[in-house]
Amino acid sequence: MNPALFIISAMLMVISIPVKTDGQIFVLTDMNLVSTNRGSALTDTHGEVKMHDLATSNIKNSVSTESDAKKDVLTRDRKILFLGDSLTAGFGVYPEEAFPTLVDLELKKRGYRNITVINAGISGSTTASAVSRLKWYARMKPDILFLALGANDGLRGLSLKAMEKSLNSAIEIALAAGMEIILAGMEIPPNYGPEYTRDFRNVFRSLADRHNITLMPYLLKDVGGFERFNQPDGIHPNAEGYKIIAVNVLPYILEKL
Repeated sequence: MNPALFIISAMLMVISIPVKTDGQIFVLTDMNLVSTNRGSALTDTHGEVKMHDLATSNIKNSVSTESDAKKDVLTRDRKILFLGDSLTAGFGVYPEEAFPTLVDLELKKRGYRNITVINAGISGSTTASAVSRLKWYARMKPDILFLALGANDGLRGLSLKAMEKSLNSAIEIALAAGMEIILAGMEIPPNYGPEYTRDFRNVFRSLADRHNITLMPYLLKDVGGFERFNQPDGIHPNAEGYKIIAVNVLPYILEKL
């Protein structure tokens, strides 16, 4: 073969060399770098290779969007109404030791600066007062209702039908006002009889299912029945007991924010 023709032929041949860089496979063809990965667009202009990693760009945009969304959640004005009895009011402890206040403090620590917590606990109250009290507090336009009534109904052996009716009416009013609801369930000692004890517990579950609202099965979880977390009366939590209640309540509140 004529040497000159061989040289010209070689110059016209396509050079294809696989190149691996940064975990991506490229093919060097006629001095142009072409990516085999769909996530990158590569061009070669006068010997310069430019890479645009679309995946990286998408990740950055996603992180930015999530950051903006989190900021919006943290700065949004929200009002939380805790409607309950002495367990909510903080009977026997300082006001700042009641669980609604402790929840408020924890939310502030987590960056929720525009949260308003309303402690509407009244010692001795039963579910019979739920509707009238809720209507009064509804004027403040709460966004979230933490409904924790019923303990005194059970301890006094009151009608469970009346208790369910009162709670049901309160829930309907709250839903009509656009509130998100967390219903706190209660338990009573077994000495009230197995049937009454069971039916009392089931009232809360039944209401939660009926209205498709969030149920916290037992407000006094890890506190009720534990002497070291209660006052001498064996009914009301002490300061340490309220800390546990606040820890247990917090996830339910965060879910609504």
